[in-house]
Amino acid sequence: KHTKGAGPDPLSTDDKQKILGAFLEHEPFYYPFIRVQFETGMRPSETVALDWFHINTDARTIRIDKSRYLNADNDHPKTTHSGRTITVSRALIDLIVTLRHAWSSETDKVFLNKFWNRSIQRRSGSTIGTVFLKRSKFASGSSTRRVTRLSP
Repeated sequence: KHTKGAGPDPLSTDDKQKILGAFLEHEPFYYPFIRVQFETGMRPSETVALDWFHINTDARTIRIDKSRYLNADNDHPKTTHSGRTITVSRALIDLIVTLRHAWSSETDKVFLNKFWNRSIQRRSGSTIGTVFLKRSKFASGSSTRRVTRLSP
């Protein structure tokens, strides 16, 4: 349990592997989304706002300069100082590239919702039964997150 003034309560490496394994086995469509969350420390609102032009496969970077909430893009991340470029592993870039369709344009969203073929969205008060990850500003390795299930 996280209390005010207490340090972070990150998931262990073993816990992360169990969560990734469960998504890979039971909900493989969302596995890349969850893996990006674990490996980058991006907020869910930043991850769902990613367009293909934010991904640089040669440099292995992801640029964060906006967020998305209630099916609308914001022209900035959560805070004005949280815009950044993250260097990621070749394995993560290769996984992200598998999500791109032949018809995808540079301005299309990277992460689509499997039910409506639109971008994944975090809706106020509903989750479509998915788990979202709450960003922690503290890192263990490259990043750590707390898993939070949003209540319907």
